[in-house]
Amino acid sequence: MKHQKNSFLFICAVMFLFGSATLFALLNIEPAHATALSNLDSSAEAAAAPATANTAVKAAKTTNVPAPKSWKGYVTADAKPFLNVRTAAWGKIVDALKPGAAVTVVDASGDWYIIDTGSALRYVYKKYISKKKPEAPKPPAYAVWTGYVTADAKPYLNVRNKAWGTITGQLKPGAAVKVINKSGDWYILEGNKYVYARFITKSKPAAPAASTSWTGYVTADVLNVRSAPWGNKVTTYSRGTAVKVMAKEGDWYRIDASGKKLYVHSSYISRTKPAAGGSSGGSSGGSSGGGSFGGRPVAGGRISSYYGYRKDPFGSGATKFHSGVDYAVGGGTSVKSLGPGKVVYAGWGTGYGNYVKIQHDNGYVSYSAHLRSCSVKTGQRVGQGTEVGKVNSTGSSTGNHLHFELRKNGQSVNPASIKGVLL
Repeated sequence: MKHQKNSFLFICAVMFLFGSATLFALLNIEPAHATALSNLDSSAEAAAAPATANTAVKAAKTTNVPAPKSWKGYVTADAKPFLNVRTAAWGKIVDALKPGAAVTVVDASGDWYIIDTGSALRYVYKKYISKKKPEAPKPPAYAVWTGYVTADAKPYLNVRNKAWGTITGQLKPGAAVKVINKSGDWYILEGNKYVYARFITKSKPAAPAASTSWTGYVTADVLNVRSAPWGNKVTTYSRGTAVKVMAKEGDWYRIDASGKKLYVHSSYISRTKPAAGGSSGGSSGGSSGGGSFGGRPVAGGRISSYYGYRKDPFGSGATKFHSGVDYAVGGGTSVKSLGPGKVVYAGWGTGYGNYVKIQHDNGYVSYSAHLRSCSVKTGQRVGQGTEVGKVNSTGSSTGNHLHFELRKNGQSVNPASIKGVLL
């Protein structure tokens, strides 16, 4: 009986609810509980309004509210050494951007821009973001200046296509050049030409004294006349030929030969006309027999290094002055004295290895270096042709050769300029 009563009550409740809903629908009346639910939804949406840019952008993607318009910005050049990237305004630093880096700005918050990194939204200080891409820093420009070939670049300064490259020309001492850059020990001139920096100075050399021509006379039986110092042989002059000397360039005289500029070695020109019948031998353009020297210090071989500036043979890459002439010959080759004199030293010397030093009767001092052994003793008199030692590679040397050096009054001289010395 109790069960039947409960069933009856349940059926009555359902009928009541159904009847109320039907009545409301027919009368177009909104139920009170529906209005309450609608108001509750609106309040919750307002309470959940995004408080951060991250939720704002996400909300814009899921509602009809337009998303902030993004734009491309760049980290300014004064953000040195970098610009911090944070999780929020003055939040935790999570990354850093170098000057010039591009960023996507999606919003702003006070002094901060909000950027989209692709994986998250981050904050950067607004002061260091610009819409204009900064220009890449340029290296400081080289100050172009005018230089001059130094006086000790004798007889001239080689011009090359690169450091230690092919020689493409020569510059005389005093020549003006425009220096546009520097690379190591080399200056780069206008036209991308290279010259060794040591022989260029900013100080303009004093103007040479006005050249006064004079008449000289050939003292050699046959004198080579060349297009330049050690240049191509143009012709020959015989003993006693008068020449018009215009100037001296190093060991050479520049002469006027019927309007042509030619060169003869100064060792074979005298202001005094030689007596007829005498003989001073021939000339290769500055070296031949005659006088108290005669011949060659060794037989055979070749000249492997001349007197003057050269690239260091020991691999440093520097240009160094070579004070003698190197004869490349086989080990054990006999080395001869070129003239009479007294041996002032025979033995070991740093750099020279075994060497012989002779004070010759004509005032010159000779050095024969890198010997296997010395064939003479200190204090011994020698004559022209006396053996002084054997060729080897002792001391600072890269192979068998004779280093032959001449000095006058303590200064080295070019053996090629001395009468009687044959190269």
